[in-house]
Amino acid sequence: MNYSLSVRPVIFAHHDVSPSWGLEADPGCGGPSQVRLLKVVLDTGLFTDEGLTQGGPDNPNARAEPFGTSFTVSSREAADIQVDVFACSGLYEFGVKIEYVSAGQTRTMTIGAPENPLRIIGGWRGVERFYSQYGSPVSRNRAAEFPRGVPSVPTNANGVCR
Repeated sequence: MNYSLSVRPVIFAHHDVSPSWGLEADPGCGGPSQVRLLKVVLDTGLFTDEGLTQGGPDNPNARAEPFGTSFTVSSREAADIQVDVFACSGLYEFGVKIEYVSAGQTRTMTIGAPENPLRIIGGWRGVERFYSQYGSPVSRNRAAEFPRGVPSVPTNANGVCR
């Protein structure tokens, strides 16, 4: 039996640049099933475990136990975890580090690496933005594409994007 100790982002590089344009894509209706949701704002290091998402159908692999010895996984007992990553400014090259215990040994696996990182760019103020729901044309008119409104803005602990 394996158990997970932690899931954390690791930043390999940060470049002080701003995007020249941006695309927000919305999957539309019929969202995913329940998952264990982790959120991180790379600029501030704010990391929160949101617990189980409340939307979508029940998912037996979405597990609420705290990370540690009670959060066990195996080939027969998977765990669905979603990590939402936000950046307020600049280009981040990062990975997600998973620390776990298997056969009594502490092990680490990182998704993304310095030579092949995950990437995200922040800094939307003053940037020309385009919008689309998957499968629909790209538009400059957010109201026509997203009647539900703007996705939540990443913030630090004080509610401010730096």
